[in-house]
Amino acid sequence: MKTHKFLKGRVTALLLALCMVTTMLPVTAFAEEHSHSGADWHSITMGEKYIKVDSVEQINNTLAAGNYRLDADISLAQADLLLSRSGTTTLCLNGHTVTCENYNRIYDTGNTPSEKGSITINGEGGKITGTSASLLCIYYLNATLNNVDIEGTSDDGQRRIVSLGNYGYTTTINGGTITTPGTNYGNENSFSSALNLEGSCVLNGVTVSATGTSGHGISLYRCQLTLKNCTVTGEACGINNLYSDLTVENSTITGNNGPGIMFGAVTVKSGTITGATDGILNSGDITLESDAVIKGQNGYAISHAGISGNNTFIVDLNGTPALNGSKGAILVVCKTAKSSIDAADYTGDKLTVDYESTSDDYTIVTGLTDATKDKFEFLPNDKYEVKYELLNDMGIYVIRGKPMQLTWYDKDGNDITGQLDKTYESSLEPIYYYSSWDYAARIGDSRMPEGPVVPGKLFLAWAYKVGENGTWTGGDIHLSQDTWESNMKVTDHIYFKPVYIDVFDGKGTEADPYQIKTAEDLTALEKLINDNEHLTTSTYGNIVYTDFDYGYIKHAFNNPDVWYKVMNDIDMSSVCSEQQPYGWKSIGCRSYMIDTVGVAINNKPSAPDGYTFLANFDGNDKAISNLYYADGRIADKGLFGEVGDYGGGVHNIIKNVKLTDVYIEDSDGNDPNRYPAWGGTLAGYVNPDVTVQNCTVTGTLKTYAPIPSEGYDKANGGVFGVISEKESGSTVTGIDKSGLVIISLNNPYHFSDDMAYKTEDNGIDIMGWYKNSWRNTVNNNFKTATKNMDGAAVTTEASFVKDEKYIKVTYTVTAGNTAVTAGKLGVFGEIMIGENDYAVMEVIKNNTGKVIGVKLKDDDSSSASYGAQFNVYFGGDADATEADTYWFGACENGSAPSNRYFTQLNADTASANATYQKDGSLYTGMTDTEAALTMSWQNINLAAGESKTYSFIIGVVDVPETHTHKYSTDWKSNGTNHWKECSCGNKTDVAAHDFKWVVDKEATSSATGSKHEECKTCGYKKAAVTIPATTPTTKIVATFNKKATPVVKLSAKKRTLTVKLKKAVAGAKKYQVKYATNKKLKKAKTKTLNKTLKIKKLAKKTYYVKVRAVSKVNGKTVYGKWSKTLKVKVK
Repeated sequence: MKTHKFLKGRVTALLLALCMVTTMLPVTAFAEEHSHSGADWHSITMGEKYIKVDSVEQINNTLAAGNYRLDADISLAQADLLLSRSGTTTLCLNGHTVTCENYNRIYDTGNTPSEKGSITINGEGGKITGTSASLLCIYYLNATLNNVDIEGTSDDGQRRIVSLGNYGYTTTINGGTITTPGTNYGNENSFSSALNLEGSCVLNGVTVSATGTSGHGISLYRCQLTLKNCTVTGEACGINNLYSDLTVENSTITGNNGPGIMFGAVTVKSGTITGATDGILNSGDITLESDAVIKGQNGYAISHAGISGNNTFIVDLNGTPALNGSKGAILVVCKTAKSSIDAADYTGDKLTVDYESTSDDYTIVTGLTDATKDKFEFLPNDKYEVKYELLNDMGIYVIRGKPMQLTWYDKDGNDITGQLDKTYESSLEPIYYYSSWDYAARIGDSRMPEGPVVPGKLFLAWAYKVGENGTWTGGDIHLSQDTWESNMKVTDHIYFKPVYIDVFDGKGTEADPYQIKTAEDLTALEKLINDNEHLTTSTYGNIVYTDFDYGYIKHAFNNPDVWYKVMNDIDMSSVCSEQQPYGWKSIGCRSYMIDTVGVAINNKPSAPDGYTFLANFDGNDKAISNLYYADGRIADKGLFGEVGDYGGGVHNIIKNVKLTDVYIEDSDGNDPNRYPAWGGTLAGYVNPDVTVQNCTVTGTLKTYAPIPSEGYDKANGGVFGVISEKESGSTVTGIDKSGLVIISLNNPYHFSDDMAYKTEDNGIDIMGWYKNSWRNTVNNNFKTATKNMDGAAVTTEASFVKDEKYIKVTYTVTAGNTAVTAGKLGVFGEIMIGENDYAVMEVIKNNTGKVIGVKLKDDDSSSASYGAQFNVYFGGDADATEADTYWFGACENGSAPSNRYFTQLNADTASANATYQKDGSLYTGMTDTEAALTMSWQNINLAAGESKTYSFIIGVVDVPETHTHKYSTDWKSNGTNHWKECSCGNKTDVAAHDFKWVVDKEATSSATGSKHEECKTCGYKKAAVTIPATTPTTKIVATFNKKATPVVKLSAKKRTLTVKLKKAVAGAKKYQVKYATNKKLKKAKTKTLNKTLKIKKLAKKTYYVKVRAVSKVNGKTVYGKWSKTLKVKVK
């Protein structure tokens, strides 16, 4: 039969309409029908308290795997409904309601099996509701929900009413609604959500709504969610996509008072995302396709900065997505986390882009052509500008800092801006006193210029000021203030003037040291060590150093072959005083770096970073007086800050230093605006292999430092803050601190050379010095208890006695308004020697056999405090009040056993689980037991208001050395001596080096040689020195083809560019490589190539490279012709 053309078209349209209706039908229309009858189906009804399964009440509402149907409404008021994590479970609501109350919920429980179980919940007209904080929580089951309506009914305290999924598990929700009016949970900063998801999830045809003021519609955590045909609404945010990957298809997501989506990776294939602020906020990678509509009603359509870290996140635009925001389409942020736009496949309308940045030279849009570059317009910015450039024939938009003006002066104040820096006149790339530099860029990235050459002066650093009305820093050699460092960024008009020091008299050798004659010389040395960036490759005399070791930089004035010597008494009051608190900075002051002008890391006050002192210093017994130091910005305080190399191996010497009338005040480590200190006067921190000899300190140290632990030199405390625990070869002798007053500002401990204590509300903590560290005597303080003393007060005090080797603990008992009769005072300590709480206990007896105290010993050979012994006396001594009882035994969870505070140790009171030693009926000791000790004073009788005192003493005991020394066969050494050493640190065969000359390279008529001194015994080597050429060198005319260009091969991987020489140029000595990320090689950097050059830590960009040969002809540097420009993409 022939079909009429008109009818044929109508039929086609009807079929298409039917297809569209079919796709829009609710999921219920496709739900699989099934029967609830049969032996494998179980009936659930409500019992008296718990649910019934097949008429049997289930204590605690537990369901095994199986098929269940509700035949009545049930209430979870007494317990959770617990689902098994094993096997397969189906729960059909069957038109009934599950009500969750009193924090009870439907929840999976039990062991997690290796083979995952599953749960399917079918709504069938039923629902889950209630006021509990959570209604449905399934974490360790693959879950499917079909047409289930879930409704939270409490507007306060509901949080994540549905939580589903976990890593490795899947969740599918078809149809249904999930709603909650909850506002918060616990406090106003905790967000609620209607649905919380983890793992792999798919939602189809679901409506989710959180209408409370802090509600998120859906919260995701490490989740991969596909959202199809869904509607999601949240008052605070539509979807919180934390650490997750969200795909949206034909769905509507709304944040009524916040963003539509925030965080995580987002792909919107189709649908509408609307936020009251931003449409999508602060997310990971974002992909938008043509049918995506993103709206930011009071912000941007996309406000994009990535989540965190140093990653770069992409907004990938495809086709014609619609982006509408009241502030603009996209906000791109280039800070710690960065973002950019990929527009290679974008064909939509023009977009307005805003941007924030802390970086110069950052690409924010890629994939452009001349035809598409006009699809983006950028909002104005007062610090940056956006420029269109070509990279590998691809158009990009790049953020550039706007030019900031620079002004440079010479030492006489003459403007030298724009002139050539003649100190680099022979350099491969000239350096200028630049007239401008990009905002937020670092001048040091392209090498700072040096100060103009001044005869007899050494350029040290650049003083600077920010803005015309700014204040100069670092400009006065008397004031140790900030100077410009290479990591600083230009943020304004910067003015520079050079800082010089006079070159010291002397040659810097031990025989002819650099001479320190005045306070100005000493301050010049401080700046020379601390402000020394340009000196890292300096040459002075025959010494050349470019050595980076643990960040401690050696250079021509700071290495173990250099000597300084004080020639006169020096008064420092002209340099530093109470009126000039920042006047001094320790020689070798390591602090922290400045991030940008005037802003320091951790928001601490800015202070320049320095380096550790690696040279030798002879104080020559000359007085250095009135050193004043109260700079809270600096950690390592003293004449010296940090001395030696943290890794060891630098054998430098400090000797014969005489500091008089010093005043040093530490920083408070608890103050966020001050840097914690090491608490020294001569030096804050002494590293391994340093020798300190014959030094004297008088004056005052005010310290916040706590009692130091491992490595603190107690005998020299206050002279030094810390002497490193790595004492391989370190020697400290002849220290006199008798004239030094140490004042504790905020230190909870009081300490002598041998003992330390601090009093607290719950008792007194006592430690002793043993094996170069402070060791505990008790865990959690000696505590007190009283009996029959209502209304009386007990105060605790302590003091040092017996040459400060013991601490006397005194308890003062004062009656209140009523008298005390037959009162008792007890003391308890959970004994712990070092870290060993199984200390040996042994009684101390007087000459009549009466017990007057107890020895506390560490006999554990594996313990760091092995061999330590403390004696406790509670009688038999003028400083101890004779106790009425004592007891030791097993400790019970950090407390004395019941009533043991006031009982005497005997057969009736001894611990059943303790290992005692006895002499007849006397308990003489205890071993292998977690130890406790008590003592008490009893029959205390006081009139109202009367006081009496009771005391015991405790001290460290010098135990004879039982260790047998075993010395190494290898020699150890420093710059002066060599020796053999035992593992305990004891030395033998200490002797001075016996040097001989060893020639490393013979001198010839055309070249110098080198030689060094080497110890005949231990092999210690001094630095090499030059052997002059035997005759003057003659000029050699080299053949060099200036017109030839070298042939090189470029390759790149993992942010590394490799340049390999394939064909050399005749007569070339080396090759110069110039590279940049632009074809014109603007601001190009240069490197030297011999055969193979690897340039590391590059950006993921295309680099352009040129190469030319370099040679010496008749003593002059001659350059060849540049090669053609090559390019390579760094991955």
